[in-house]
Order: sequence, then structure tokens, then C-alpha cells
Amino acid sequence: MVRMTDDFSAAPWLTGVIFKGHFEVGHLIARGGMAEVYHAVDLWSDNPVALKVLLPHLSTDPAQQQKFFREGSALKKIQHENVVGVIDEGTELVHGQQVMFLVLEYVHGCTLAQLMQLRPVLSVGEMLDVMIPAVEGLSEVHARHLIHRDIKPANILLEADTEGVKLSDFGLTRRADQSATGQLMGTPSFVAPEILDVASPVGPPADIFALGVMMYRMLTGRMPFAGADNDQQVLYHNMNTDIPSLTHLAEGISSDIAGVVSWCTRRSPRDRPQDATELYRALRDIE
Repeated sequence: MVRMTDDFSAAPWLTGVIFKGHFEVGHLIARGGMAEVYHAVDLWSDNPVALKVLLPHLSTDPAQQQKFFREGSALKKIQHENVVGVIDEGTELVHGQQVMFLVLEYVHGCTLAQLMQLRPVLSVGEMLDVMIPAVEGLSEVHARHLIHRDIKPANILLEADTEGVKLSDFGLTRRADQSATGQLMGTPSFVAPEILDVASPVGPPADIFALGVMMYRMLTGRMPFAGADNDQQVLYHNMNTDIPSLTHLAEGISSDIAGVVSWCTRRSPRDRPQDATELYRALRDIE
């Protein structure tokens, strides 16, 4: 889970390195607890790319290695204009260390999370402009029998030039038929109730729940349980409390929009849209 950062006081240790003989690394553009992302250039085509590397202190941990390359494995199965594409992957010896990397499609723009820092509340039309392509991309993920499991505004990329929308960060992706691990994955505010119950199967409706919370945030400027003091309280509310109705917080929201958000955030996965395709059709009808 990589967060955009403006703190580049630490000198990026990979700047100037060339991966696989033709991906020249430039400046650091994002840093997270697991990985760093750099702007890079493919010297063969002169096209910009994003180079994502597993942090060196995690490179000897098999679990972290598996999580990192799960993203590349998932993305190689998905070819869709609204999903960030993977170009290459591998391991490179840099400064005496083995560095695991992914070369990803470069998206010039910002994340939805960054946009909402400037614009806390979006109009219904703006919300649909983001959600419809994002859900369309997720439809391809679900059609491949995969679950994203970390849907949130920081993982929705907005292209500055084309106004395109791309779904990113597939590090937590699992097959829909994989059993629960008993380990909490994802960002608490967007975690579906069934993820907290190791006895419950987790499928595409878990991603739908996160999309519902995201729509709620976009239209109201606040999270459903904004008064909760910590992650544990948020998780408790997600599992035991119905999300407040949009109509009490967002003036002028139609019953259709409020109904879709309520549908997506129901506590039982059986009561939500069963995959992104079903939600996509509902949003297109509203549009």
C-alpha cells in the first residue's frame, strides 16, 4: 500500500540506476511501508514508466516477497484501460543488494485521496465520473475470479491529461476461491464485515462494500463512522452497525444514489451487488 509523499529529504538510493538495461530510474514519487515507487524512463521507447521496488529490509521475508509479486501476477492477468498495466518485473542486483521490482504503466495525475484533500465533497456527477470507470475496471478483475481487497481512494488514480481513471495497488489481491487466512488485510474503514469473520467466505462483495464506503465519503466529505476514535472501533462499527443514510448528510442526494450506497454497504454480503458488473449496470442506469 503505497502513499504519495512530498517528503523527499532522504536521497532516493535508486535514482540513476538502470534496471534490465533500459529502465532508467528518476525521482522518487511515492513511499510506503512496503515499497517505493520511482518515476523512470524506458530508454528503448523514451516512454515514462513507474518502477516499484520492495524495500530492501523486506526482501528476505518470503511472505513480503509473495505479497509484492502477487501484484504483478494479478496485473498480468488483467488487460483493461481502467486498470494500471504491468510492463515488466524481476530482480536486479543494485549496490550489492537484490532488489525486487515491478515496472508499471505511469499515470500522470493524482490519486482520488489527494483530490479529496482539496475537494472534500464531490457532486454526484463527479462521483459517477470516477466510479463508473473504476467499477468497470474492477469488473474485469472479478471476471478473472480475483478480489482486489484494498479498494480505497488512495488506490484510484486520476489521469491529468485524459481524465482517465485507473485502479491500482493489487498487492493484497486473492483468488475468489482462496480460503481466509485469519489475518486482517486492507484499510479498516473500507473492510467488509465478512473479512473480520474467519468462518465467512470472502468474495467480490467485499470489494463492493469498500466501493460503497468510498462513494459515501465522496458525497458527504466524511467517513460513515467518523466519530470512532481508532481502527478497532471502526472495524466494530463496520461489523455491527448499519452505515448512516446518505440522505441525512448530503443535501439533495436522490433516493437512487442513496439506495445504491446503502445496497453496497449492507452488512451481509448476500445483500450487496454480487460483483462489480452488477454495480456497474446500476451506476450506468443512474447516469
